[in-house]
Amino acid sequence: MRLMILEERKLRDTFRAESGTVSIGSDSGCDVHLPDPRLGKRHLEITQDAEGIWWLDVREASVPTCLNRSVQKARAKLRHADEIELGCFSIRFLTESDQSREELQHERLLSLTKRHGESLPLGTIVLKENADLTISRVHLEQFTLLTIRLSQVESLGDALAPVLRAVTRTFEARRVWIGVRKSGRGDFDWTLGQSAQGRPCVRPPFSTSTQSRCMDHVQHVCTPDVPIEKVGSAMAVPLVGQAGTIGMLYVENDPGDEPYGKASLHALKAMAGAIAIPIENVIRQTLAVRRAAADTGHTIARATQDAVTLQALPQWEQLQVAAYRQMGTDKCCDFYDIVQLRDKTAAIVVARLCAEPQSLPRYLAELHAAFRCAALYSEAPHLFARAINWLLFAAGSKNTIDLAAAWVSPKTGQVSYCVAGRRIIVGRILSDGTCEMVQPEQNPSICASRAPAFESKSFVLDHEDTLLLATAGINAAKNAQGEAFGMKSLEENICDGLGDRPGQVLNEFATDLNEFVTGGAHPEDITVVLMRRE
Repeated sequence: MRLMILEERKLRDTFRAESGTVSIGSDSGCDVHLPDPRLGKRHLEITQDAEGIWWLDVREASVPTCLNRSVQKARAKLRHADEIELGCFSIRFLTESDQSREELQHERLLSLTKRHGESLPLGTIVLKENADLTISRVHLEQFTLLTIRLSQVESLGDALAPVLRAVTRTFEARRVWIGVRKSGRGDFDWTLGQSAQGRPCVRPPFSTSTQSRCMDHVQHVCTPDVPIEKVGSAMAVPLVGQAGTIGMLYVENDPGDEPYGKASLHALKAMAGAIAIPIENVIRQTLAVRRAAADTGHTIARATQDAVTLQALPQWEQLQVAAYRQMGTDKCCDFYDIVQLRDKTAAIVVARLCAEPQSLPRYLAELHAAFRCAALYSEAPHLFARAINWLLFAAGSKNTIDLAAAWVSPKTGQVSYCVAGRRIIVGRILSDGTCEMVQPEQNPSICASRAPAFESKSFVLDHEDTLLLATAGINAAKNAQGEAFGMKSLEENICDGLGDRPGQVLNEFATDLNEFVTGGAHPEDITVVLMRRE
């Protein structure tokens, strides 16, 4: 056996082994050392069994391991010319045994197929969307009854489960999986997998190899001999609705079962054609219900936003502060708060929420409470960021918060701040009119990870300097010609008002912004906070 190790598609090294186990990883003690700290120390192993068959075993999942472009999480059988990918490295597996002319020709064709981007094994049956079908009368009656049943359901949960049961029964499948999306493009929005025993199962790895053909090329695929351990044969077909390809249906059996062939593929293609339109109708009903709920959620979020917004700003002798918010037409996403700590320090937070409408009220309330609690106990900005992340983090949730929290000392001008995410603008306007944007470390957004290492940074706000905090909604504001207002226009407005009180500066900014978006759009909230040191 010989391994060709490539880095960024360029040959790095080769390795030969007659038998035994070959270790591959970032540890210098591995047989094949890959100097990438993201990889596991012993990331994977290649082992030959007593029958002379080579196997790939994935030991760590810090970086996905792909075999012929399919993600591997368990043991997989290796064949001549297979390609293993992890990070920026690829490893080509080559056998050096005595084989017949036919076997070598078969493996050469398979290797050529991989190089041209087709990761399906040789012998795979592929049908186009307009191919003629031959199905039995029994199957036709079964699919008709299933279609009638699906036309009566109102939720996708009630639609997908009976589909998987029908597929399992019709094709004597061991594992079935379905993925559905809202429109004719993008990732799957709903997925469901089921074993022959009726238990939920994860997505079968080989289904990823067929996804491009089904979803992008509307092809129906049957692989009679799947080169993955514990999988015999498999089929995958697209679900084609009126709006395009809305999903795919996948089925596989075990090595000892009768392999699927052209007749099975014809039947599964007919079944997919029968159920696609009813499933598409259920998706439309589901989205209509969600839109109605989103409208209600938006109204509640606005009411919550108003409830947690300051009615009057705190006052300091050495600091002048002003805040402005323009409500977005489409999204409720901004929050700000300003309080005075026990030692007269000014505490400011400006945040942009990216969350589902029904989650916004809770996030606004939690953010307001956590900030006030941090101010009460004079906790540092980074401790506030860690606390709100701990409160709101939920694995699998896509809801996030970008924020900037700053503690400003009126006496010394010392600014201690922490920034999470990249959609909050932090700057300092110097007394000579120069605008310096603060470039913090690339911290993740709140809720993007379980335990981010937020830390506070600092700078000094000199006399007559102004601290600027703003949300990225300023970049979404556009005029009738589609031009964005942007950060540059905000800087110009602030610098033009140099020497004026922050409240007067923001009044003039509001006038300019309203004139700019007349005939245009400002879909997102726009928030600007200025704090000037006397």
